[in-house]
Amino acid sequence: MTVRYSGPDSACPVYCCLADRNQTGSSLCQEVRAPAVDELVAQTLLKVLEPDQIAIAIAALDEIAEEIRSLEKQWALRRER
Repeated sequence: MTVRYSGPDSACPVYCCLADRNQTGSSLCQEVRAPAVDELVAQTLLKVLEPDQIAIAIAALDEIAEEIRSLEKQWALRRER
């Protein structure tokens, strides 16, 4: 999807798929006005960023970091042997 601007003074952003047109010369695959999509993306992002979700994400990152440290330690011991 790319952005193009339409309307008076080219002020309204529109997301459109140009892949088919660019590759085969056919018409636009699809297009949608950006404000509706942007609002949905913003709502979804804010929902994901609620404090409990942030805490879950941080805990997951901590677990991944601990696993990486454990693997690095195993490799170091293996190299020593």
